[in-house]
Amino acid sequence: MKPRHERITGSDQASFRFFVRRERRYAFNWHYHPEYELTLITRGTGTRFVGDDVTRYTAPNLVLIGPDLPHTWLGEIGDGPHEAIVVQFGSALLGLFANAPEFTAVTALLARARQGTAFAGDVCERSTKMLLEMERQSPRRRLRSLLEVLDELADAKPVQGISGPRFESRLDAAARRRIDEVIRYVGTHYRSEVSQPEAARIAGLSTAAFSRFFRRATNKTFVSYVQELRLSHACDLLMHGEESVTTICFASGFANIAHFNRCFRRSKGLTPRDFRKRFAIYSH
Repeated sequence: MKPRHERITGSDQASFRFFVRRERRYAFNWHYHPEYELTLITRGTGTRFVGDDVTRYTAPNLVLIGPDLPHTWLGEIGDGPHEAIVVQFGSALLGLFANAPEFTAVTALLARARQGTAFAGDVCERSTKMLLEMERQSPRRRLRSLLEVLDELADAKPVQGISGPRFESRLDAAARRRIDEVIRYVGTHYRSEVSQPEAARIAGLSTAAFSRFFRRATNKTFVSYVQELRLSHACDLLMHGEESVTTICFASGFANIAHFNRCFRRSKGLTPRDFRKRFAIYSH
């Protein structure tokens, strides 16, 4: 299935959409829309999908996503409730300022957002405070606050890009649909069995052609992409749960413990047990 096109509607009182998303668990909902989206995760952990990137998130997590860039958040089971502040706005909202010299830095920020941009450190802390205050503000005051947040983010250095430029600029419409369908398939099934031949069938390609196509589209092999997602899930379970390493191995989609340990150590530089000792959040 391809990502769902999400239609965002405003109101008579506001020119952009602001809401707090509170759910027991964020489900995999691969979608896109023509608006920019600023999302601040304030509670919960899980996996973030933006374009061709798969990254584990913990609160606070602040990202700015550009128009038509597919994305979703997948919350971890048992780690609820999940909460996020979401601001969605169209380019027309900022059109009055587009050519103003005072707005140059924000214009550059929005251009970078077409691949997705993640923020951390002091700028994330200051922006988090402003976004939390917006929940209690009137629509007019929220607009001022949104401009202040964007101005704050525009001055942030360094910022981390999320999705690779290949995903944004090198895929035509047909290829984009294919890769979206494959990513949705993997995101839904990675904790059980994911088959490259099945992914190739979904994309409408032979296995050999699919392998080349996936690498060109994401700059990763299909196997490494699936493995990254499984390792991200395993890291979350190691940090937040008390299940055995063997249980986590199979719960993350790996077929045997030896392969899991090799992949984990190659990726993280630690064994799963050493990773848990260093980073576990729960108390023994």
